[in-house]
Amino acid sequence: MHLKEYAAELPASVEGYNQAEWVLADYGDLLIHIFSPKSREYYGLERLWRNARSVEIPGE
Repeated sequence: MHLKEYAAELPASVEGYNQAEWVLADYGDLLIHIFSPKSREYYGLERLWRNARSVEIPGE
């Protein structure tokens, strides 16, 4: 599915919405993680993924 198509879909489930520190939206084959600045710093995502391969997402 193209990313634009997900915009029209509701996620199968959403977790963490009430706490709003780390929200997970499950679209089946796509998971979206949304962090508050405080949680992002706490988990250190940039440090955790510093050696990960960067993937270019093509434009429209």
